Amino acid sequence: MAEATQALAAFAAGLGIEAIPMAAREATKKLILDALACALAGHKGEETGQVAALCAALGESQGGGDHPDVEDLDLWPRARLAASVSS
Repeated sequence: MAEATQALAAFAAGLGIEAIPMAAREATKKLILDALACALAGHKGEETGQVAALCAALGESQGGGDHPDVEDLDLWPRARLAASVSS
């Protein structure tokens, strides 16, 4: 696994923007903007506290620390979980 990670890192480090097709760059921009918009829109949403509590419980069950406050939680686990629940 470490060799694959190193190979991928070396590839990414040597990749210039000109080597990435314009269609891929445009699609990536849209996906990043969509992810940011979803994160911003859902940050103070009605279900955010429930999702945060679930993420905290999952983190504790996997050896992570407790999260006493929603604001202390990492946004990405909430976003991944919300995406999986809503699809």
